Amino acid sequence: MALFAGHDSLLGQFRTPNMISANVDAGSYCLGTDLFENLHIAYVTEGVLNLHTLLADGRVTDLLVAADAAQPDLDFFSVSLHLSYLHRSLPANFDGPGSEVWYSALIGRTLRQPERISSPGERCRNPVIELDSRGNPHFAWEALTPTGETTIQLATLAGRIAELGPGTNPDLVIDSRGGLHVCFLRNGVIHYTHDTESAVARTFPGAEPISDELPGPHSPPQVAASNVPEVFIAFSAGGNLHLTGNGSGGFERPLLLDSDGAQSPSLHIDSNNNLALSWQKNGDLYHLWGAPGELSAPEQILSSPANELTPENSTDSFGNHPVVFVRDDSLYMTTDALPPQATFSSSRIAGIAPMEIRLTDESSGDLTSWLWSFGDGSSSVLQNPVHTYEEPGEYRIRLTVNGPGGSSTTDPEQVVQVNEAQNRMWIGDVRVYPGLEAVYIPVGLSHDVPVQALQVAATFDPEFIEVVDVDYLLGDLRHLNAELLAFNISNDPQLPYVTSGIIFDIEPPYDGRTLAPGTNQRILNIIADISPLAPSEGSAPFRLTNGAGEPPLENILTVNSQTVLPRLENRGTVFFESIELSAEAFVRGDTNGNQLVNISDAVVLLGYLFLGGEPVTCLDAADSNDSGTINVADAAYILNFLFRGGAMLPPPYPNPALDPTQDGLNCTP
Repeated sequence: MALFAGHDSLLGQFRTPNMISANVDAGSYCLGTDLFENLHIAYVTEGVLNLHTLLADGRVTDLLVAADAAQPDLDFFSVSLHLSYLHRSLPANFDGPGSEVWYSALIGRTLRQPERISSPGERCRNPVIELDSRGNPHFAWEALTPTGETTIQLATLAGRIAELGPGTNPDLVIDSRGGLHVCFLRNGVIHYTHDTESAVARTFPGAEPISDELPGPHSPPQVAASNVPEVFIAFSAGGNLHLTGNGSGGFERPLLLDSDGAQSPSLHIDSNNNLALSWQKNGDLYHLWGAPGELSAPEQILSSPANELTPENSTDSFGNHPVVFVRDDSLYMTTDALPPQATFSSSRIAGIAPMEIRLTDESSGDLTSWLWSFGDGSSSVLQNPVHTYEEPGEYRIRLTVNGPGGSSTTDPEQVVQVNEAQNRMWIGDVRVYPGLEAVYIPVGLSHDVPVQALQVAATFDPEFIEVVDVDYLLGDLRHLNAELLAFNISNDPQLPYVTSGIIFDIEPPYDGRTLAPGTNQRILNIIADISPLAPSEGSAPFRLTNGAGEPPLENILTVNSQTVLPRLENRGTVFFESIELSAEAFVRGDTNGNQLVNISDAVVLLGYLFLGGEPVTCLDAADSNDSGTINVADAAYILNFLFRGGAMLPPPYPNPALDPTQDGLNCTP
């Protein structure tokens, strides 16, 4: 095995630790991640064995497993968690207290009834557990004899399978072929043995030292197996950290990983055969990981004046490394997982009830769960849900994402406006300056039914506004070839109005032509001139009004030959600005500034965005969809309007005027 230097400093990758519990018993904690990315931490505080779980959906649970407990160890089979631990009891044959090896399992939400594995009253220490490929637990521990010696015991739920002779601090692993490998200390030196027969009838030869080159005392061994299979052992000796493996049959010469006081290693191997090692040195925590032949250089993972001791690590399916450790008798956890950052996009933010919305998660980081709150009392845990708002109202969508690196919630929330399931009509706002001519004032319609005909009636303040024409071509009716288009205009100060009637199919042969349901359709434009005497600030109303005109007309829609009265929205205002702002007038979509909109405007915009083209002088004009930002969607909007009959360009179009919407863009001459 070779040691490769490699990664950026881990000080910036591992998060600030979170405290799990105070008053944790020394050497009585362990951790692991199950198949569904739930992180489980077993620890003992004041003799009580607790199971602290950070669920993948962001919830945290705590479970009391047993009292009078110590030295837990855990392993996983799918999503079930299996525990071995010491349980204090009164011995049958010895004076003084003793500890037995007990076993329990958490399957789903049910804690299995604990059962004793060692003999009644047997005095035991340092139990470990390992599961085979079928989920059957195997146990190893050191048992005290009446003479005070310790022996290594192996067992399953069915009973003892072997006694390996004198030793302490066992660790065991089951490889991908079902072979059982055991390491332990004997006379301060790590010894190793493995079964030579089948998993059913296991026979273990005498244990042998793993190395003749490194004199003891060795630290208790940390053992793990890859899928190859190859067994790896991490240990410290004389303040140096070593790793060895038996890939060539016997254990190789131990590789020196770190020195100068390195001790208390924790070893884990993930499903991709990558090793992760954590250890302490002079009160600081260190870590390395990687494939056996490509391990990263040792790096300090936390920087603090306190002493961080006896780390235990694991690996999740993202390749992150959670590490627990003790600081000032309290248990802490850190991880190098990427913290989540919640964000999403929605298919729409306004519409008519019932309104369907598709939500797309665009969050970053390592993610394990999603929780959507739709603002109407319902929620979803899908990553990309579809939701329908049945009732009108304003709703706030919130997304919370969770992962091994923490939790994140969108802020601010996304506001969705759901309008009543009815037809609405309005006049759009415009901004003008004195003397501006041929201002296009749009009339808008949203409807959820096919429309055969419609009628528009509006009034205005004629003091500074003169209506000169009505335009039907630059609107969303232009492709329907309506067979009746009529209008009437009055600029009489006593009776100002503009009225219009539209019928799509009035002459034979009747083809049933209708205006399809839609939102924010522009059904016509009222063209007006602004008086040179208009004020440099202020406004004048231009509103849809039932009963306007001579004869009086209503704003109506014809649906199935019946009259439908749309809801008239109270908007439509002409805002007056200073003549000095006339230099900022523009035509929406006119990216190249020639007061026309054609394919060259899309080409200029794309060149500016992606090809290093000349800067666009008027960003407001380039914002063809009036979103307040400039991006590729604006070029697509222009092309869709020009060649595919897409939605009309928002005001000001087709003649120059000021931007009626507030945004951060400008138009500099």
